Amino acid sequence: MGQRLADRVVASPERRGEVMLHRLSGATEFACRRCGARQSSRWGAVLADD
Repeated sequence: MGQRLADRVVASPERRGEVMLHRLSGATEFACRRCGARQSSRWGAVLADD
C-alpha cells in the first residue's frame, strides 16, 4: 500500500525516493503515507489515502 502511494505521488524525477515530505508551502505538497494526509503537489498529483 505504501509503495503504491509513493508511486502515485512521484511526479518529479528528482523527487524519486523521497516522496514523503510535509511541505505545506503550497508550492510542493506531497502526501505523507505515514499520516495519510492527502495533499496535492504542484504537478497536480492528488493522492487518496485508501
